[in-house]
Amino acid sequence: MKHTSYIKGGHIISIYALITSASAIILAIVWAAELAGLAPCPLCLQQRYAYYIALGLGVYGGFCALRFPIASRGLLVVLAIIFAANAVFGIYHSGVEYGWWAGPLGCAGTGAGSGASAITSTQDLLAQLNRPFVSCERPSFRFLSLSLAGYNALASFGLSALALYGAKK
Repeated sequence: MKHTSYIKGGHIISIYALITSASAIILAIVWAAELAGLAPCPLCLQQRYAYYIALGLGVYGGFCALRFPIASRGLLVVLAIIFAANAVFGIYHSGVEYGWWAGPLGCAGTGAGSGASAITSTQDLLAQLNRPFVSCERPSFRFLSLSLAGYNALASFGLSALALYGAKK
């Protein structure tokens, strides 16, 4: 017996709800970790972009699914690509933490860091200087021998697979 949805695009809406909820939960976790004193490194901050984008696209795609299910599936493919790229970025960051390869200059404390281009005034410069530097090479937290970058790679891979599943279904 074939399952039919009562709402046009209902299964796609469920996929968007899962992706949006997971992104919000992950962002809440990293913000809570920051409030608890775990300062993020520049690569950690960059890995959050995928989740911010997913929040916006997830809400938009969920509403789109009601009227434009085909276009909404295309948006799921875009989300899958974004999360796949973020998974690769998380693997790269994990490799930097384990010393498998060198990180970017802004993570090693060798000069112009990740926020140097955003300095436009003396107040910005003072704020940058007062901010504690966190090296990308030393994870501030590990659980079951994985850092948050490793868990980000796993979560991003899972969300990418979920988005592809929703686009295919």
